[in-house]
Amino acid sequence: MLLNRFLMDRGFGSLIPPVVSGGIDAGPAGSLPLPFILKKRTETFGRGSHNILTPDDNRRYQAEIRSPDYFCQALIPGPIEYSLHIYFKSGQIVTHLGVAYHFDTDTPIKGQTAPTELPLYPELFLPLWHDVLTAINYQGLCNINYKLHNGRPQLLEINPRFGGSLSEYFFAMLRHI
Repeated sequence: MLLNRFLMDRGFGSLIPPVVSGGIDAGPAGSLPLPFILKKRTETFGRGSHNILTPDDNRRYQAEIRSPDYFCQALIPGPIEYSLHIYFKSGQIVTHLGVAYHFDTDTPIKGQTAPTELPLYPELFLPLWHDVLTAINYQGLCNINYKLHNGRPQLLEINPRFGGSLSEYFFAMLRHI
C-alpha cells in the first residue's frame, strides 16, 4: 500500500490498479467496484488473498475488508501473470529474467491456483522497471509481479527477494552478474 502511494506520487499512477485501504471506514470496499481482490498486507503464496467477484463474496468477507490488516485492489483479469527477476545495482539493471505464469482461469491467485505453464519471456518494459527501481532507490535482487491490462503493465507487487520462479534459472542468471 505504501509503495503504491509512493509510486503514484512520483508519476507512476498508471501502473497501479485502483486500491482501497482496509479499516473500519472502508465500508464494503469503499468505492471499488466488483470484481476486486482482497489482499492481506503481509502474506506469502497468496494465503489470505480472496477474489471478491460477487455481492455474496463481498458480504462473506466484510470482516477482512474492514480490517486494517487487508486492502482491496481492482482485479486485473487475465490468465497470465508476469514474474520479472531483476538484479539492480548502482542504478542499472545488471541482469534480468522473466517467467510468465499461465493459468486456466482469468482470475487466478498465484500461490492458490496452479499454473499450467511457466515459460521464459522477453521483457518488454525494462526501461519502465528501471525507472521504478530508480525512483524507490532500490539495490539488489528483486521480483516484480505484474499483469497486462489493455497492453499496459499493472504492478501487483515488488518483492525485495529471490522469487520462487527463479529457482530453476538462478545459476543461469548468476552467470550474468
